[in-house]
Amino acid sequence: MKVLGFVGSPRSGGNTATLVGQVIAGAKEAGASVEVVHIPSLEISGCKGCKYCKSHETCRIDDDMQALYSKIREADVLIFGTPVYFAQMTGQMKQFVDRLYALIDADYKPRLSPGKKAAVVLTQGDDNVKAFTGIADTFSFAMSFFQIPVSDPIIAGGLDAPKDIEKNNTAMDGAFQLGKRLASH
Repeated sequence: MKVLGFVGSPRSGGNTATLVGQVIAGAKEAGASVEVVHIPSLEISGCKGCKYCKSHETCRIDDDMQALYSKIREADVLIFGTPVYFAQMTGQMKQFVDRLYALIDADYKPRLSPGKKAAVVLTQGDDNVKAFTGIADTFSFAMSFFQIPVSDPIIAGGLDAPKDIEKNNTAMDGAFQLGKRLASH
């Protein structure tokens, strides 16, 4: 079992990275092979809408996304983590998600093997954890093109300082247990 986590926060070691790390730790405890990718540290261009990927097996843009396509194909579980910036996922995460378009063929069928699972981790300053559930829905909709079910999201609110998540035992434990569940099925 391979679990691949994606952190879309430009703040390394912040709340999102910590919470995704908890999901990864739970998966590792359950025996999974794990890896975390920090999207902002990579060179990922935005989708050009050229549709090259519809007549070829990959995107024409030669950047760090090419290596990620292979990692995604090999993974059994995908974890997407992003802080909420101005009512949406980070720009870096959005560019990454847009580039997943290359993993769908011209008939909008997935180029990924069946059986994968996914989860979404959101961190936000707003205490109202229901305020931005639409972001988790966006990930679920994108994963529906790949026929990948997405578990209920882990959403942690009231996080202003970079280490605030460490005080949120409910979110930290929930993330750890999510990782264990995803890796054990």
